[in-house]
Amino acid sequence: MAKKRLFFLREENLNHIKKPLKNDIIILLNGTGKNCLASNLEGLASENTQTIYGYGIRWTQKWAFSKLASNKSFAEELVFRNISLWYFIEFLLHRIDKPYMNEHPISKMLLYLDYIEKIITKAKPFEVIVENKKTDFNRLLIKMCKKHRIKTVNLGLRERKKSIGNLMTNNLFILKAYLKSRIALRIIVGKFFCKRLPRKKILILTSTRLSNKQNSTDFFWGPLIKEMDRARLSYKVIEYDHITNLNSLKTITERYIPQKYDAEFIGKYYDARAKKNTKAVVMFLKKKFKELEKRSDFKRSLTYRGINFYEIIKKRLKKIFLAYAPYIGDVYALGASIIEKEKPDLILIDHEKNYYGKALLFQSNNQKKKTSVFSLEGEAVYDTNTKLVQVPIKETLNRRSPVWRPIADKKFVSGEYSFKWHKEKYYLPPQNLKITGSPKYDFLNKITAEEKQSIFKKYGVKPDEKLITVIAWDWPGEEEFLRGILNALKGMRAVYVIIKQHPEDSDANKKYIKKMLEEYKVKGNVTRDENTSSLICAAELVITINSTVVNECILMDKKTILYEPKEDDWGRPWIKEGLTQPQVTSAKLEKAIKSSFSKKKLFDRSLREKYINKYFFSDDGKASKRVVQEIKKMLST
Repeated sequence: MAKKRLFFLREENLNHIKKPLKNDIIILLNGTGKNCLASNLEGLASENTQTIYGYGIRWTQKWAFSKLASNKSFAEELVFRNISLWYFIEFLLHRIDKPYMNEHPISKMLLYLDYIEKIITKAKPFEVIVENKKTDFNRLLIKMCKKHRIKTVNLGLRERKKSIGNLMTNNLFILKAYLKSRIALRIIVGKFFCKRLPRKKILILTSTRLSNKQNSTDFFWGPLIKEMDRARLSYKVIEYDHITNLNSLKTITERYIPQKYDAEFIGKYYDARAKKNTKAVVMFLKKKFKELEKRSDFKRSLTYRGINFYEIIKKRLKKIFLAYAPYIGDVYALGASIIEKEKPDLILIDHEKNYYGKALLFQSNNQKKKTSVFSLEGEAVYDTNTKLVQVPIKETLNRRSPVWRPIADKKFVSGEYSFKWHKEKYYLPPQNLKITGSPKYDFLNKITAEEKQSIFKKYGVKPDEKLITVIAWDWPGEEEFLRGILNALKGMRAVYVIIKQHPEDSDANKKYIKKMLEEYKVKGNVTRDENTSSLICAAELVITINSTVVNECILMDKKTILYEPKEDDWGRPWIKEGLTQPQVTSAKLEKAIKSSFSKKKLFDRSLREKYINKYFFSDDGKASKRVVQEIKKMLST
């Protein structure tokens, strides 16, 4: 058998292969194509029905609850005043999509190790060549080669230079100072610019991504709030901003200096006790990290496929325990402050993974007079959604246990599929689940022709023009998507395009997208803050990324084209059930757009009906009524 060498190189370093051999295997650390690392990782995640950002969450959860030498699990080590801070740390440690976290999370460690062992077992190289011993990937690769007794050759090449932005966010002191300053800004805005609203029996937790000037037009809670108004239920909406998002600086300035929104800003709940509680959490985490980094049993526990990765994950652990501590403390403290000041009978949250929602669940459970908490289905469920997964651990269901998992007293789910998912994969007690349909979609069958006309008028769309709504995501992933669309529309007459930016996309990108419209000579506009549902309703055609927006298109029976080049995201229900097929390249996207204009409908009638019954119980627009009935039952007992 001919000997094989396995190279892991960046494109610019291919010239370091001095004497190429016929059987050499080269994996590119950058670039695109079958032989690049990114494509291989996406393929492996898809093969295992997972996403890259949440890969291996079950392993992480099992690890967190496995006993260490102290006879305590990691989750138990993090118990602070009868609450395990593990539930606030879980995603910061595991997931890849957290802000200011350039260090690789556990999900990436597990994915790398699975991939490395798979490729070296299949290729059976006698030698593996790496650029250096510095990157996380290369360090794991060298460890795995040592396990399999494969020789490694280090070329001693430099790492890529990190951007100033990366260097700044990698700095613990800068990140900690930023988070503390954002909390301080909240306190100032809350104290000097916001109104204190009267106490109410029901609290509703919302965020600046969802809320509007009037509570009844909240993008998530609006339909339910309108139904509560009709039922004359007394409630208060509390709105929080995302302090880890730079765009939120602009948001709270526009909304609350002075206050222009109906909701009560979360900045009103800071007092001396909240500050004291935040400080206590910060001190606890600092002390706990110092303790854990000295313990060999903890270090040994971070071992996967026989490879210990503690020294690599330590950077991220340190950032969480030391730099993110003010944020974790803030979440804990505000949960306690809200419960103490409001003393509500009922709290409504969008879902249990919401950080402030978790805090309210914990604090309500710790009160002598328990406050009930109901949750909705703010996170869509589908085969690859490793965010809403929980390994079965009985102790986490015990309300008296310090590692009790924050579970709502009642969770309203949209359909039979969701009910089964939350029972079997999310490990929620079936008695806590209730199928009601999805309240947030109730308004879709009430959108009028007048609202459609208001969009035409606002953006200057002529009556004879076909409006195309494009739902984009944040940069830089959207550029190929947008160029494919604009290339297909170039030269078409009587077409107007409205590009809806992702809520977290920047103003700078908005200007760039407008230039792209000019470049392709396509008539249109760009918006970040417009109501997505109104844009869908007004459109002749919707072109979207792979998001829950597709559900709105299905419920409104809109012609829809889906762009999704990543196979690891093909587990979404609208793809799985055959309602829409993902366009995987810009060329295929262009072809689908051009052919769509000759068709009246794109959704199969029978498939659409089955889909709605399975995932939404009904499209009768009465889900909010069903939820309000349950709320009234609770309040009357």
